[in-house]
Amino acid sequence: MSWKPEMGLVSFEDIAVEFTWQEWQDLNEGQRTLYRDVML
Repeated sequence: MSWKPEMGLVSFEDIAVEFTWQEWQDLNEGQRTLYRDVML
């Protein structure tokens, strides 16, 4: 699906991915690094 003007604006909160502490612990180092590089 591509973005169309009639869809409106998208905010950071609309696309942000958040993990619980347990989910974060389940990620491997590569996944954590990718998250940090993209989200922070």
